[in-house]
Amino acid sequence: MKILKETYQELRGVLPVAGIIVLILLAGAGQTTTASYLQTQLSHKTMLESKQHLAVSQALRERVEEYRRAFVERDYDTMYRLSYFRDVPKPSLPEYRQLRDAGYVYQINISVHEVELYGDKARAALELVVTHPVLGTNKTNHKQEWQLVDNLWYKVDYGSMQGK
Repeated sequence: MKILKETYQELRGVLPVAGIIVLILLAGAGQTTTASYLQTQLSHKTMLESKQHLAVSQALRERVEEYRRAFVERDYDTMYRLSYFRDVPKPSLPEYRQLRDAGYVYQINISVHEVELYGDKARAALELVVTHPVLGTNKTNHKQEWQLVDNLWYKVDYGSMQGK
């Protein structure tokens, strides 16, 4: 009986320590589960943002290519439709045509080299090659500015990007 009483007293001394150890182990297990859950959520968020960025980038590239094609083909209606007039009054379509159509006989080739996104603004790096029957060939590099307006990309026709 005396041994049993001593064992009981020893256990009473050890039980609080054992309880603390069990609580620590349970907290650690919960922390691992929480960390795993948070990592999974972060991974899903990153993947979703990446897909959204890819979709926005693809939409922008398609609009840049559409504008490039219209410019080469001198399709002023399409160029006008894809233009965003910032910081100036929007001209009428006939005024726009008159501003854009130089009336010269020359060949234009444009290559899109790079498209960079900056939130709701973007830049497209282009190479423009103009071949004139008398003046010859001239090659220049240009940067187009683009603006996302109502979930559609438009080439900024006037003005400049502020703060990138």
